[in-house]
Amino acid sequence: MPSVFEITPQPAMENGWYVINENSTIRLKGFTSPKSVRFQASIPSAALSPIDLGIDNNPSDGWTYKGPLLGEGDTVIWAVVTELDGNTVFTPVLPVMSGIQESVNESTQSSAGDNFENITEPQEVVKEYFKLTSRGDYQSAWNLLHPSLQNHPSRTLRISSKQQFMALQGTKGPDIKRILGEEKLETYKIYSLQILVGNVAAVNIELNDGEEKTVHLLQDKENRWRLFWEPDRGLE
Repeated sequence: MPSVFEITPQPAMENGWYVINENSTIRLKGFTSPKSVRFQASIPSAALSPIDLGIDNNPSDGWTYKGPLLGEGDTVIWAVVTELDGNTVFTPVLPVMSGIQESVNESTQSSAGDNFENITEPQEVVKEYFKLTSRGDYQSAWNLLHPSLQNHPSRTLRISSKQQFMALQGTKGPDIKRILGEEKLETYKIYSLQILVGNVAAVNIELNDGEEKTVHLLQDKENRWRLFWEPDRGLE
């Protein structure tokens, strides 16, 4: 294992790859006072662009990433260290073989999803989403995301997106203070698919932490409004 990383629980080794069959903690060693550490990963066999696993701005428990990897198969992981002077340092890669099965990563939707069938208006969907995430219930919030993410044609992106979203389970985000406005857009470019879509709802909100943002929704085949979410961007 590269000397800059420590994995807990200790993984087995197979043909030069570290075998991880459960959510793990990856700790960066050898850096005493970075400003932040961004953990990234990619799947070489899929020529997948780097995906952010997470950013650690708090070294109280060391510079760590805790959570799932990108799914079943070979993954390389590295850290991008931002130093206090603004310089960035890329660590050596950590070769990991994930044994987590797709059936785990793409588990069935929460039964709470049954409660969302009648939530069809854009503002109500946004309110419900933030109510759930402010409680840390990302399993239920997943059911309010658009099928373009949930059923992405790329198996790799589909699995990695679900894993990264579910890694947020238990963390509590801000709730909505008020709705600032809503408009319909004739065209909108979905970041993950890089295609233009029409009839998109844009809801402007103010969160209870003071942040203002715009979130976008697209209707699914049942004409229900659902949100876009991206691993490296959050809500679009």
